[in-house]
Amino acid sequence: MPDEIGLLANEQEKTELLGVYYVNIPTKPEDINHQGMLQIYQIITELSKPILIHCDNSIRSDAIVWLYIALKQGIAFEKTLQKVINLGLI
Repeated sequence: MPDEIGLLANEQEKTELLGVYYVNIPTKPEDINHQGMLQIYQIITELSKPILIHCDNSIRSDAIVWLYIALKQGIAFEKTLQKVINLGLI
């Protein structure tokens, strides 16, 4: 999110200067639901790997990675979402 603490000024420009493809997917905790996660999953699936997912405190990025892996492995979204909630990630 553009207003995050510690956001690197000109992050996209600096990242691309290093030859790294950059995608910004602004995500609020309330966006981490079934519909929002399916959209994020689709974007991540189409990106070349490896990828780096980050946010200001790693909470949202951790939740996204957990849910991405679960969906990729065929684990029920709701079951994984509950685990993410229980861990305090969202």
